[in-house]
Amino acid sequence: MSRELREPNEKLGAVLALAGISNAGLARRVNDLGAQRGLTLRYDKTSVARWVSKGMVPQGAAPHLIAAAIGAKLGRPVPLHEIGLADADPAPEVGLAFPRDVGAAVRSATDLYRLDLAGRRGGGGIWQSLAGSFSVAAYATPASRWLISPADSSVAREPAGSRTAHPATAAPAPADGPAPGTPAPGAAVSDAMTAEGPTTTGSPATGTPTAGTPATGGPTAGISAPLDPAARHSMVQSPVSATPSAHDGPAREATAPGPRSFPDGRTTGPMTGLAGPMAGPGSGPMTGPATGPPSTVVPAQPLPETPRDHGQRVGHSDVSKLREAAEDARRWDSKYGGGDWRSSMVPECLRVDAAPLLLGSYTDEVGRALFGATAELTRLAGWMAFDTGQQEAAQRYYIQALRLARAAADVPLGGYVLASMSLQATYRDFPDEGVDLAQAAVERNRGLATARTMSFFRLVEARAHAKAGDSTAAGTALRAAEGWLERSREGDPDPTWLGFYSYDRFAADAAECYRDLKLPRQVRRFTEQALSRPTEEYVRSHGLRLVVSAVAELESGNLDAACAAGTRAVEVAGRISSARTTEYVRDLLHRLEPYGDEPRVAELRERARPLLVTPA
Repeated sequence: MSRELREPNEKLGAVLALAGISNAGLARRVNDLGAQRGLTLRYDKTSVARWVSKGMVPQGAAPHLIAAAIGAKLGRPVPLHEIGLADADPAPEVGLAFPRDVGAAVRSATDLYRLDLAGRRGGGGIWQSLAGSFSVAAYATPASRWLISPADSSVAREPAGSRTAHPATAAPAPADGPAPGTPAPGAAVSDAMTAEGPTTTGSPATGTPTAGTPATGGPTAGISAPLDPAARHSMVQSPVSATPSAHDGPAREATAPGPRSFPDGRTTGPMTGLAGPMAGPGSGPMTGPATGPPSTVVPAQPLPETPRDHGQRVGHSDVSKLREAAEDARRWDSKYGGGDWRSSMVPECLRVDAAPLLLGSYTDEVGRALFGATAELTRLAGWMAFDTGQQEAAQRYYIQALRLARAAADVPLGGYVLASMSLQATYRDFPDEGVDLAQAAVERNRGLATARTMSFFRLVEARAHAKAGDSTAAGTALRAAEGWLERSREGDPDPTWLGFYSYDRFAADAAECYRDLKLPRQVRRFTEQALSRPTEEYVRSHGLRLVVSAVAELESGNLDAACAAGTRAVEVAGRISSARTTEYVRDLLHRLEPYGDEPRVAELRERARPLLVTPA
């Protein structure tokens, strides 16, 4: 179906001529892109002629697929307005902005939460209409702004006594830029940044640079932007000392600040002051299987659509509930997949629970914790969308999570969001951009993040290098990741969101690196280690590892072993809801096509048939 316009679409015709794409060629490219996203499209040269000469606008995902097809030929992103199809986008900017102002950041995030709700109530129509609109270039501005200034100066929101300001615009933060007294962007980067490992000099208790000393975790583009004083909140979350190291030396832990007292009699620990398993990023990895959907994600009584009175005072107990919800959601996602109904409650939690709190009033300290907990949930929503194949939704959630992490002044969490962006870019065949995003996480966190955190960032970088075919860079990053991991200790103040990361996970990702580099012997070595201790807690990861093992066996000439591992992978994939796992299985079957006459292969394909025809 197409909507009629009154005049020819001269913009589309001009861009097609510039790209040198014929009508038939564009139709074929659009159909192919749609097939990659599970869409059955049957456009032909006549369809394209109608778009150009009669100004007809195709519905659904087609406008974005047209832009993607032309952009691939031109080698750059092509916005819809450039090809005269801007009116086809129902929400072109929602979720893609990275506002400088804190109040605007709150509006940007809550607008996204409402958009996702509308999409789910409408059967996912909004995300379907945006299918194909993912653009890795959309990460450029958010990453750059976060690198320049990873922490807002203040996020406090006072009660609105006079109510002269809209709640979403109260207490705006100053525009981006260095804090008073810090070197301007573009200053020379410290020589200490050239070595792997933390090199910041300053207070051993917090890792905060001394006055006049640039922070070593500067951006990769030659920018030396010392952290705003507010960034010290993040250093409390990941306390490290800043001892120099020549090669890949991880930061050492330092004693975190002691408890603090509040006027209401509460005594809190560093930064969050929460009790229980979600007490804060340094509370250790989560343990134990999920026992069922808790009440923290699905409220017993849904709140009204309108924001709460912004005079409501937000406290640490409110933040604690969000952190507990994030912990539960992480377990569900790992065990059941991002498409499971339990995981799908995260966007609802953001809209019903987190959004009204963001619009409330709070001190700077509570506000930092609130933004951090909401950033974790927002990143999780993005990760789950990524796992279910909704790349456009994932991208928007990631951008908002990074902005919220900046408001939280939590640099390691911001790095984790960048690592998630990197994995998505690499998965979508943009490995060069994946390298940039991962390296940004590494550089900004030198001297701030724990050894285990730095190991994960370097591992994500290795994945991108391997996908790009750069074996030397991938090997260097893998060795660095392993070195950081070996130096981590049980008592390190690792963030809670890193509870999944162990040597098993390192081995699994190393195996995928060597798969991309076509080194099956190394793949087999690491998959054996990754599969040595299967767990019901990380079911999806186990399934992905089985597929990687099957590919390695196939490339080593062991068809029986490949089919055996593939059969186990199909069994695991059938128990979860993960489009990503299904794609891994589909890739394995594609690799087995030359052996299609073999009974073992035919049996595997038959076992996988229900998985491939059922939406994840």
